[in-house]
Amino acid sequence: MAFPKFHGITLAGNSWIENAHFERLASDPVPVSAGRVWFNLTEKKLKFSSLDAEGAVIIRVFASEQDLLAAFDNSKAYTDSAIATLKGASPAVLDTLQEIATALNNDPNLYSTIVSLTDTKIASLKAELLGTVSSSLDTLGEIEAAINRIDGASSIDGSFRKEIAAEAAARASGDAGLQSQVGTLTSLTTTEKSSLVGAINEVKTSVGAEATRALAAEGSLDSRISAVEAVATGNTGVLSQLTTDVKTSLVEAINETHADLLAEEAARIAADAAEVAARQAAVATVTAAVATEATRAQGAEADLQAAIDAEAAARTLRDSQLTTLVGTAQTAAVAAQTAVDAEVTARQAAVAGVAADLAAEVTARGTAVAGVAASVTTEVAARQAADAALQTAVDGEVTARQAAETALRAALNALEFTFLSPSAAQTHVINHNLNSSFLLFSVMVEGADGKFRNDIVPVEELNSGSIRIDLTEAARIKVAVRSLAGV
Repeated sequence: MAFPKFHGITLAGNSWIENAHFERLASDPVPVSAGRVWFNLTEKKLKFSSLDAEGAVIIRVFASEQDLLAAFDNSKAYTDSAIATLKGASPAVLDTLQEIATALNNDPNLYSTIVSLTDTKIASLKAELLGTVSSSLDTLGEIEAAINRIDGASSIDGSFRKEIAAEAAARASGDAGLQSQVGTLTSLTTTEKSSLVGAINEVKTSVGAEATRALAAEGSLDSRISAVEAVATGNTGVLSQLTTDVKTSLVEAINETHADLLAEEAARIAADAAEVAARQAAVATVTAAVATEATRAQGAEADLQAAIDAEAAARTLRDSQLTTLVGTAQTAAVAAQTAVDAEVTARQAAVAGVAADLAAEVTARGTAVAGVAASVTTEVAARQAADAALQTAVDGEVTARQAAETALRAALNALEFTFLSPSAAQTHVINHNLNSSFLLFSVMVEGADGKFRNDIVPVEELNSGSIRIDLTEAARIKVAVRSLAGV
């Protein structure tokens, strides 16, 4: 079947197409241009061609419910895998960003907090160690140098040495007390154990290194999470474009769809149960009706049999009566034959009389016929003269009618125009020169097989004497135009 081609068409606003059937192909067309829609019979999928960002033609498949669910499943599996990769071997209490943030007291400036806390603790410890000592003796080196100078001075007398010794003993006692408060340096868990300053510096260095590592880890984790979110968002799609009522998350949208499916399934089950009950009631009704009909039919058959028996008895009675009537009729027939013979004899006598009367009538009629013949001859002459005059009038009428038909045909031909394009073209301008504002036209377009068909084409009136026809592809056309101005 050859379908007409639409050489350009625009639908009105809010229009729709009902019962549309797209072209059905065993395989995708090659090559294919953008903007084509077809149904692949082999794959059983509705497809369309479009353009990618670079302008290349690509083929898309209209997503079905199964394709969408499969995409959801693939997206969920990929997201679960990415989350598992991010968690790694982390303990359950610290395998989410929320748990890590909670463990760090949701402090966005963790590094600054640790550094500030370390500096505060070190300053407090240093102040506790120094007490109210002067700045010239606030380090162990300065104290050691002062003691060496005192021990080496030859001008110092015994009382001064004694005081120095007492001071040294007091200092030793104080150092012992301070040592007991500070603790044993060798019990430090740091690598540096020679002094508190070295140990504290090591702690600070370790804290700085840990802070640097934590910042790098946070940056890497943030980049990875951003990448995962980008991939997940790309595979999941835009939630606001969901056709479900719930658009906050895929889980809730799927739950809504699942709930709708369960409700539909329950409704179907209820409808099936109602249908079964209705069918059972209908079967019961039909069964009762069949039983009633069987009872009625049996009664009707009994009545019919009684009627047949009565009819048989009546027929027997009629046959007996008919036999009696036949005998009576035979007797009447013999009597009738006798009467007929007598009538024949009487009629023969009457016929002889009628023949004599007929001969006399023939003679009289012959005389009358001769007179009529003379009258007919006169009438024929008159009729022939009238026929000749009538023929002359008819010939004149025929001549006038032929002239009128010729003029009418010329007038009608002047209102009509036909055109056959000599070559194929996309645009045809036709000068019909009918000079009318109201035209009736027919357009046929030549197909690839050389046959002309009535395709749907746009026709534009350029003026009262010409029209323009635009096609979507070059082709020859046949056009018939008629003016409706009247003859």
